[in-house]
Amino acid sequence: MTNPIRIYIKYGLWIGLVLCVCGVSLFAFRGVILPPRITVEDIFDGAKAPVGMLRVHGTVTRARELFINGKQVDQSETGTFSERVPTFAPYTIIEIVAKDAFGKKTVKRMTLIVE
Repeated sequence: MTNPIRIYIKYGLWIGLVLCVCGVSLFAFRGVILPPRITVEDIFDGAKAPVGMLRVHGTVTRARELFINGKQVDQSETGTFSERVPTFAPYTIIEIVAKDAFGKKTVKRMTLIVE
């Protein structure tokens, strides 16, 4: 006769092993699963900006290509970027697009009020 506690422990260990393998696999393949991430410093949606040129800088993770308003921008090996963008009254829309090697993309749009 088999002890039911041993059966529960056996199945519990198998379920725990499967959950651990799934968790480690998701962590290992997060670069394939998750889209690129864009972080912009000093500028946010609805911010006020002067007429002329504005410096847009920030960081991007897991991106192969980066575009600001349709223009390809170089990024450093650490993912930092900096680009000057013209601003026109009464408002300017800045669109940042990051694409990764697997075809996923992230789009960040900010509308700036130009004074």
